[in-house]
Amino acid sequence: MSAGVMGVMAGVNTVINGYQAYRQGKAQAEAYNANADILRQNAAQTRLEGALNEDATRSQNRQQMASTRALMGEMGMADSATSVGVLAQDAANAEQNVLNQRYQTETTARNYMQQAADLNYEAKLAKRQGKNAFRMSLLSGAANGVGAFYRASQPKDEEGQKKYSWLWGE
Repeated sequence: MSAGVMGVMAGVNTVINGYQAYRQGKAQAEAYNANADILRQNAAQTRLEGALNEDATRSQNRQQMASTRALMGEMGMADSATSVGVLAQDAANAEQNVLNQRYQTETTARNYMQQAADLNYEAKLAKRQGKNAFRMSLLSGAANGVGAFYRASQPKDEEGQKKYSWLWGE
């Protein structure tokens, strides 16, 4: 095989491998971005469900408070300081429970959003690594091609060995 063909083949092979690394990085980036989109949808769904749960919990709390107030009225204690204090404390506790639900919902949603941001960053890195691998393959492909051309064009001694093969470790 001629020295030129060997040089071109070595260079092209390296560039093809680099292009494959680029495509792999791009595919990995697309997968990361798709997963990030899913996490953002999960965050939106979590916030929506949290808002609906807050409304349902507040409605239940109002019903319970109304029932308690009616029972106290039947017992003739509707206007007593103790009854008003108990109702006020129950209302405060119920609202605190709703706020705790909101905090848990928002924490979960923010966690999804942070994971999505992390995946977008990973996607950017994967894409950049693929591009860098391709760029490096262009440089190393040229170097491999020149090296293969040089080695193939070296004169051979009478035993069939390339002269100066000790330079290349052959």
